Amino acid sequence: MSDLVHLIKTNQDNNHTNNLYYFDFECDKWLKCYSLNSYPYKLYQYQLEESDKTFITCIDSYRFSEDLDNVPSIEEMYKEKEWRDEIAKNEQELDMYQNEEWHKMKVGWTKRDIIPDVLHLVPRKKTSANNHLCCYYYKESKKLAKSCTHTPIISIEELNKEKELEEKAKIYFENQKKQISEIVKTLTLYKLKKSDYYFYDTLTYFNTLKLYKEDKLLEKELFVNQEGYQDYLSSNNYKKGLASLAYHNQKNNYDSVSIKDELEVTNLSVKFEKYDAFYNIKIHNATYAKLNLFNLEIDADIIDNVNDNKKTFGFNDITENNPLFINYSFSTIKIITDGIKLLLMV
Repeated sequence: MSDLVHLIKTNQDNNHTNNLYYFDFECDKWLKCYSLNSYPYKLYQYQLEESDKTFITCIDSYRFSEDLDNVPSIEEMYKEKEWRDEIAKNEQELDMYQNEEWHKMKVGWTKRDIIPDVLHLVPRKKTSANNHLCCYYYKESKKLAKSCTHTPIISIEELNKEKELEEKAKIYFENQKKQISEIVKTLTLYKLKKSDYYFYDTLTYFNTLKLYKEDKLLEKELFVNQEGYQDYLSSNNYKKGLASLAYHNQKNNYDSVSIKDELEVTNLSVKFEKYDAFYNIKIHNATYAKLNLFNLEIDADIIDNVNDNKKTFGFNDITENNPLFINYSFSTIKIITDGIKLLLMV
């Protein structure tokens, strides 16, 4: 182990006293031990007292005790070992204690570069609220417990509902993938000059989509309650656009919606993100504006003169029927300008 170079920060200290005992399953006894080295993933190396035997485990292993008058029985230790060995497999569910509360987790995968059965844990069902919980724990950690020990029990009805929704989602994404594949077959593939970069021309397909052009808020009556309507009103334009698309797609089969948005100029540039396409771009109170695309700079057109120095810039050929599509390989499009703000339709 001493020859390994770890790219993840190792632990430096532990809080054990000099009166530390470890349960050894080879002899079914509690044996005194002391700490030697630290490793990543909250692991430490220990050595048994009056022995050459060493082992690696986590600092809060259930096999540690500092009070031999208050330890589990041998039978209890073996039962504990049995379920912990069982969870060291992909997709196994368990409870995990973190940030002063228990969470439903599952094993994403196991690691064995230091010792076997270090678990990479992920939320049982990922959400934006729990996505940060992904972490590593060794299977012996006391911060782990059997599934539903400290978290709510999931009923058969709930499990069946989950399975139904997952199956619907699977069918939806499979159908979506097939539709995309069929659409791609109709597109023309281009290659940039003096480059290895290829791209599909999506303009023809884009112009077949049914676009909802009215840039106005959804009516209050469409919301279940006042709270939901207020949340909608306080959301940014991007989220308002998503709500508008969901409503108009369901009601009148619109494929896309158009909304106005305003972007602030930061460090003499504006990055386009989130949206799929942009048009009617206007840069206000500027002396220059350039579109930065594929490391090329394209000068903007002068749309209006504010005064002798400041002007309003835009791009005459970037229109509703010929928008600027975002390139997901780079995820952003940039405009270089000294303007104050940028208005656009998306």
